[in-house]
Amino acid sequence: MNIINLKYPKHIIIALLKENSTEVVRLKKRPWQKWEIFKNETFEASWPEVIPEVIEGVERKKTAILLLVLRDRYQAHQETYPKTVGEHLEDAVRYDLDEIFLSGEDNTNFILGKPIETQDNVVVPIFSQTKEQYQLLTQNLEGFLQVCILPAAQFYPYLGDEVKDSIVLSPLNHKRFEVAVCADGSLRDVFILEEDNIDYFKTYITSIGIENIVCIGSKAPDFLKGLKIKFLSIDSALLKRVGAYIAKQEVIKGWPQDLPLKPSKIVLGYILLAILVGIYAIYPIFLSFEHKHLIKQFQLVSQELQKTEKEWRPIERIQKEVEELKAFNNKLEHVKQEVVSPLKVLKILTETTPNDTWISYFDLKKKTIIIRGESGSVVNFLETISKVPAFQEVKLLSPVRKKAKTQKELFNIQIKLK
Repeated sequence: MNIINLKYPKHIIIALLKENSTEVVRLKKRPWQKWEIFKNETFEASWPEVIPEVIEGVERKKTAILLLVLRDRYQAHQETYPKTVGEHLEDAVRYDLDEIFLSGEDNTNFILGKPIETQDNVVVPIFSQTKEQYQLLTQNLEGFLQVCILPAAQFYPYLGDEVKDSIVLSPLNHKRFEVAVCADGSLRDVFILEEDNIDYFKTYITSIGIENIVCIGSKAPDFLKGLKIKFLSIDSALLKRVGAYIAKQEVIKGWPQDLPLKPSKIVLGYILLAILVGIYAIYPIFLSFEHKHLIKQFQLVSQELQKTEKEWRPIERIQKEVEELKAFNNKLEHVKQEVVSPLKVLKILTETTPNDTWISYFDLKKKTIIIRGESGSVVNFLETISKVPAFQEVKLLSPVRKKAKTQKELFNIQIKLK
């Protein structure tokens, strides 16, 4: 999902977007890839009206902007997936967000929270923002090296031991709070608390078993009376603490892409990936050339063998070479046989797919196929393709859901070839 910009910023502007004000911390890069806070400001104007004051005199090409937003400017929910989804979890989330929840192609940027494992499933916190929400916050910010947005609540677990395994209340105004559920060192859920839903809040905190409630500030409204609340008086220093944490990181996850702060192993990983892609691209050419070379070599060796039949030792040496060449040639033939033809697989799927089924996505890696689409009956479709002799294992990667417009069932299936 995320693409990392390999150009590292020299300056970073971190802005906490509140309802009627904007807090800003500015970071400057020092020698040896170290960051330091050199300015902390508060503007009595909301975002994006305050943008001209914040970016005045800034060198855009060398500066990245990190916007920390509260719950009223993004979405948060949880989804349950079977453990068998494995490494395809992010693809399954993207498929569900685009095809089911929003019915729009590639319309959402999202961050996955730490998965919560149950006996058979994983519950995944998903924090997302639509492209429209992102564009509304980033207008008039053209020319900056990178503009990245993420939930401010993402940093609450790192504020100190006071908020470890706790429910954090951050005031939006005197009547509304952002509620962040922190457990096991990660953010699990975020929602808005008002007087109207206080009863739901009390039931919720009882159900999840977290008793520690921390409120950022020095007082709470009357509707929160009766709850055991600890106050954390760091409101004015909140962004400074967050800035100090960010200064120590190599990369920050956000929307629409990660913000790299300093070179890391990820960069080396991309270089290695490029090398592997290059090798994979030229490997078929190498196989073809090597096969022809081996045929010629075999012919030459055979001719030499006929000429030297009367000389035992040279013959023995040449025979050994021939056997080695034959073994290598067999290995090459074996490799060629293991290469799965996408056309053959597509032909099989075409012949076995019912008329009420449409496949919109196809991916083949080694001997594993991922297909997505819609069907009148996913159960019948699974039963049909499970009978194909070439298919070893057929299973769903995510729950079957119905598409609102067509009432057809959407599927996300993994097939392993024999």
